[in-house]
Amino acid sequence: MSTELHNPYEQIESGARNYIDVRPNYPEEIIDLLQITSETVVCDIGAGTGKLTQQLWQRTKHVHAVEPAPTIRAGFQATLPEFPLSRLHHTTAENTQLPPAHFDLLTYGQCWHWLDWQAASIHAAQLLRENGKIAIIYNQFNVQIDWVLQLSRIMRSGDVQRFDKPPKVTSAFTPPVLYSTQWTQHLTVTEMFTLGTTRSSWIKSTPENRLKMRENLRWYLQDELGYNDTDTIALPYHTYLWLAELA
Repeated sequence: MSTELHNPYEQIESGARNYIDVRPNYPEEIIDLLQITSETVVCDIGAGTGKLTQQLWQRTKHVHAVEPAPTIRAGFQATLPEFPLSRLHHTTAENTQLPPAHFDLLTYGQCWHWLDWQAASIHAAQLLRENGKIAIIYNQFNVQIDWVLQLSRIMRSGDVQRFDKPPKVTSAFTPPVLYSTQWTQHLTVTEMFTLGTTRSSWIKSTPENRLKMRENLRWYLQDELGYNDTDTIALPYHTYLWLAELA
């Protein structure tokens, strides 16, 4: 019998590893606005590799997570090996199969635009207790800065959810209220290339288009902006949080 120890991180697919490595966490001041106590019961829907789930779990142990993609769930388990598997659900936002009127808070990090918002809203209203709320959260490039706007166009990762266009929810909820903050992520040029591979535009693209996207990014970062591979880039972000309560 082999006694060799295996790192679960090494066993997951490169897409999930890249997401873990270079996608940022959420600012703690945004998590503070969720007003989570040790008794709050939360479900992180569209949990991905567990970045938001981990931050929620630091506030309360009453956390469930929903992630439908098997390869991404493997990344979640590598990131949070101590998280109970019985609370990591292979279901969807529109039909989590979780008990009704059970949760105080539902979070949706970087995923509301992927969902059928009407079906997701209807199901969310079923899952929440009285006075429950949903939190729709996005880390996004600060495209109000010219060079970041150009970068977002090259990486095809601009404002997925614009601050002046609240996410749609059904009348079961109050109109979403926006909170926001600005901050900076520091990445090397090499890590910037990796960040580009975590965007849906890259994931959905053909090999030929990926080569073009990578060359365009190399030209912009190295030829246009003058960075070397090991230089560190200060990448400005907005984090947007929309909170809506059961009406």
